[in-house]
Amino acid sequence: MDVCDKITDLLATDQGDDTTCLVTIVAPPGFGKTTVATNIGYRMLDEGKDVLHFSLRNVCSLNRAAEHMLEKLVGFYAGENPVKQLTSYLSSLPHQTVLILDNAEDLQIGDGSNFEDFLEEIGQHALNVVTIITSRNAVSKLDLFSFPTKHIPLKPLTGEDSAAYLRNHVPDLSEHFVRAFAKACCGVPLLLTITGSFLERKTIDPIYLHMQLENCPHSFLRAKDVNIQELYSLLRVFYNNLSPDMKEYLAYLASFPTSFTKEEAKDILFPNEDYFNFQLVLDNLKQHSLVQQDEDQGNQYYSLHPLVQAFCKSSREDTCTGYNTAIRRFSNHHLLMLQRLNDDFISTDCKTVIDKYHDRKTNISHAILASTEDDDNNLKQFGLRVSTEAVNFLAKVMKLDEFMSLFSQCLRVAEGMADKTLYSECLVSIGFKQLCYYGYKDAYRTDAKRSLQEAHDLQTCLVNYDSECKGHCKCKLGLCCFVAGDKKKGISLIAQGIGMRKRLVRSEGSGKMERMLLAGGFCDLASKYLYYNKSQDPFRT
Repeated sequence: MDVCDKITDLLATDQGDDTTCLVTIVAPPGFGKTTVATNIGYRMLDEGKDVLHFSLRNVCSLNRAAEHMLEKLVGFYAGENPVKQLTSYLSSLPHQTVLILDNAEDLQIGDGSNFEDFLEEIGQHALNVVTIITSRNAVSKLDLFSFPTKHIPLKPLTGEDSAAYLRNHVPDLSEHFVRAFAKACCGVPLLLTITGSFLERKTIDPIYLHMQLENCPHSFLRAKDVNIQELYSLLRVFYNNLSPDMKEYLAYLASFPTSFTKEEAKDILFPNEDYFNFQLVLDNLKQHSLVQQDEDQGNQYYSLHPLVQAFCKSSREDTCTGYNTAIRRFSNHHLLMLQRLNDDFISTDCKTVIDKYHDRKTNISHAILASTEDDDNNLKQFGLRVSTEAVNFLAKVMKLDEFMSLFSQCLRVAEGMADKTLYSECLVSIGFKQLCYYGYKDAYRTDAKRSLQEAHDLQTCLVNYDSECKGHCKCKLGLCCFVAGDKKKGISLIAQGIGMRKRLVRSEGSGKMERMLLAGGFCDLASKYLYYNKSQDPFRT
């Protein structure tokens, strides 16, 4: 309604040199372009203006479009030049008229330059006509026209507007689900309509439906439902008709889970791209309403629309193949960053490292998950190895549910691999986080001890050399065993872990990190003594 008000105000002014002669409304499929244009048309009728509405979907020839319009306007067309005849007719209209050319994207693709010449002709000579175009593609020459124009990239609905839409269409939906589905549908009216129809029919569990939309939108788009398949088909046609540069940029930018800065996207995904060209393509994406700037953050951050992002991911095997290259580049960059953060956290300024992590936490988690889901086995192993090596850091900075969600996925992937070493390291990571969260006095009652014991048994069979993970496992399992009552086994395991870490400190290439980890082993030993003394004398501190 805000967009309708804005355009109506533009068109309701008296004719003159500053009158807007052409308005373009551009957005991907399902954003409500036709609804906006239709609403404006009725408003203009109420203002006393004439309104001509034509749907140009699947019309690829300007001549055919002109014939179609003339047949509706005057009942026939004559001569060999229907475009000239139509221009002459529009130029002769005596009353103020709004010409709505709806769904003009096929015409732009099929006969684009001629269509733009036609728009310029009626803008200059049809003095009583203002034109509204809805399209999935921006008019490339819009800024070069000699008369005033207005380009409006149609943004997604706000959360409040999406919620209002669902309340109107599914009146008995609880307020909790209204807000949850409003967020999950990303402000796309067509997606809200499809979701609302599922909820209204009550044939699908709303909890499961929400989980699909929120967590797996790329899987949702490939679902076996005629309405969803129609939406996916529209997105695919739309994507295929974009320019090669725009398709590549969309595929690459889809690797970001949330917002990004120009500099960040350029450095990570387009290191060899000229910065000026990079900005031009990004601006073009913005003009197509594919990328939005975050006004709450001073327009410094950009974000790709979640529905378009979901399409890029869901079609990575056939249509949007560039996504595969992009997500690997994105994952490698952030996995290397996690390695550096972990090294600095253990050896230098913890506060600075934690601040850096929180600025990038979503990207880092996304990179780990993406690497574990990749077909490239080397990247998969790299992601698992880096995440388990950085567990001392991640266990300190991640909430329990965040950590468990991430490492449960890592564990499932590692379980399916032939070498179970990484599987054992994922078990150690999970057990360690539970130990950190519940505290050494209570963690043995959770799955921490079970995870650490399973990891220890595997490592005893698999790893016949000293490793930090193996030493870490022995120390933490020893602490759990001691607190659980098996003091002899607990002391033995902690001693073995400390011994292993001592040997790693003495090995070639060791440094500050190895010494810090050895100190961690002695902390476990001190914790054992502390627990033992307190259990003997509850008043002793």
